[in-house]
Amino acid sequence: MTPALRQFLADWLAWAEAGAPEHPVFHRRGGLCVLASRVSYYLNSELEDVFDEIFYPFGGYEEYHRRRIDETQHENPARRAWVRQQLGVEEGKDLHESLMQAHRDSVTVKGPIRAKEGGE
Repeated sequence: MTPALRQFLADWLAWAEAGAPEHPVFHRRGGLCVLASRVSYYLNSELEDVFDEIFYPFGGYEEYHRRRIDETQHENPARRAWVRQQLGVEEGKDLHESLMQAHRDSVTVKGPIRAKEGGE
């Protein structure tokens, strides 16, 4: 997953979990691919590749269409669970703290940081 897609998914999840307030990119009627296409062609293309040409992966067309009309795409439990899984965030855990922990876990420190000998 590219850093851009990871950031998009993290931003979307934060927005969805905040109750889907007004946003310049995200809206309540669109699924992830629709919203990604509002950011860039490449982001949308990467997301579609992840789904491997599976259309309406979070409950099928009927579910998507109903949630589009009701403006509740952001509340779809399958969509949220998938995004959390992609980000490595457990259900019920704080999003920000989980992302920070994932970042800390990915950074490897090889001993204490020291100044070069000679004071440089």
